[in-house]
Amino acid sequence: MSIRKTLLTCVFLLSSALYTQPAAVAQEAPVYLFEHERRLVILPFWNETGKKELDYLSTSIGKILSDTIGSLQYINVADPAVTFYVNPRQQSANRPGQENRSVTPARVAFSVLVPEFTKETHTIMLVPEKNLQAQKMKAHYLVTGRIYEPDEKEIKEHELFLEIELFDAMQGASFKFLYRLDDRTILRNLARPGSDVKNHLMGPSQAKILVKTEEPGARVYLDDVYLGRTPVDGSFQPGAYLLRVEQEGKNSATRRVELLDAADNEFEIALSLQNNSAGLRVVSLPEEAMVYLDSTYLGKTPLERNDLPPGTHRLRLSMEKHIDRFIGVKLENGKTAEIDAELAEGDTLALYRNPGYAIFDWTYSDLSFYCLITTLGWYGGWMYMTVRADAVEASIRPMVPVMAGFYELSLASTALASSAGNPALAYYYNNLLEKNRLEALRLHRYAKMSAGSGIFSLLLSGLFIYRYLALDGKETGEVGLEISPGTRFRFEPVVQPASMYGIQAVSGYSAGKSGLFPGNAFIVAFDIQL
Repeated sequence: MSIRKTLLTCVFLLSSALYTQPAAVAQEAPVYLFEHERRLVILPFWNETGKKELDYLSTSIGKILSDTIGSLQYINVADPAVTFYVNPRQQSANRPGQENRSVTPARVAFSVLVPEFTKETHTIMLVPEKNLQAQKMKAHYLVTGRIYEPDEKEIKEHELFLEIELFDAMQGASFKFLYRLDDRTILRNLARPGSDVKNHLMGPSQAKILVKTEEPGARVYLDDVYLGRTPVDGSFQPGAYLLRVEQEGKNSATRRVELLDAADNEFEIALSLQNNSAGLRVVSLPEEAMVYLDSTYLGKTPLERNDLPPGTHRLRLSMEKHIDRFIGVKLENGKTAEIDAELAEGDTLALYRNPGYAIFDWTYSDLSFYCLITTLGWYGGWMYMTVRADAVEASIRPMVPVMAGFYELSLASTALASSAGNPALAYYYNNLLEKNRLEALRLHRYAKMSAGSGIFSLLLSGLFIYRYLALDGKETGEVGLEISPGTRFRFEPVVQPASMYGIQAVSGYSAGKSGLFPGNAFIVAFDIQL
């Protein structure tokens, strides 16, 4: 029996022994996974006016439109696409797109992308088919457009037309919007075009929302999307949301709301006053430093207060001829936070205005890194030259005894002719040895030059990193994330049969007794708990 058959047999026996499939655990209906996000891409607009001074509108229009359209965080999809489904055990399995299912609208996330005007973007803009443009940009919705001047018979000074085309790649349909605008104020008058595109994406099903507070000016958030300050009156997608209202000096209010279609969804939120009983004690060296909590002046150090609002704040200590200190502090009612700070001498404005650029957009950190890489290069050159010099010196050594022998023979053969030997042969041997010595000396000289350059580059790297660290002391006053030392991740394996999940066909492929999963196969799922 082959090894493969043996392994398959062991797996089958193990799965059968570990679990016996219970009866009647298969799901009755398929399990569907739908799309959860759609994206809109705004391509640069074509400038067909012939005026070069209006070229800036090509990218500016899209960026301003994205501010209005981007406030739409969710959209309702009448027929959401199925990305994956699991079919229960049955005689005939339907494939995605052919199954009989009840279509229910779904709310999916919505995002807006404005790509930069690059060569690739321009190439996509030249494609005439909108569906291919959307495919290349991976967009569910595509916004394109152009600006052009009207006919000469109707033309007015500074007047032009703005045409916006919204292409729905899911439905394969295009919708156009035309506006007559003034080229001098076109960017200030894009609120209506943006709202028209936004309302079209929202569809006729829109929920009116009105949020009020006893004192106006409270900030309103709907699922962490900022809607404005009370009173807030606008349109949104119907559905369930988390409404949060915040105001200075008062406790925030959060509630779950249901926005109904074609109804006046009015909410009047009552905010209670904060119990400002949090304490703060601040001492500094030197003393007499001014203390600011966020933007509120509290006094000079040493300072002690017990009537401050709870929450996370930024503390600033400022003193003349000293660098400001920024410290994050978390205040709690009934507790006193203690701050002990030391102010260094210096100019705060000079420190924070200096971006740390040494040459153009290269920082000291960049220069330190480049010098370190250069040091490694010089070190590599020193090693290469040293190895070459040693090799040159070693290449002549085996030949020295041979040369000496030939030299002695030459002297013996010419002893009768001349008592001075053969000077030409002696000169030749001596010349070979001298050339070898000079070549090795030249390589050693280059190695020393490379080593010296490497040492100089290393010193520069240290200098630049020192300058970088000297500039890297700018505080932000943020409170760091506190992680409990007792936090642990627990991985608990849960052994369950595949049939409990109704897995019989995946992505439309039938799985019988000899299909994707055996009858007694099991799934090991890890339950991650914090």
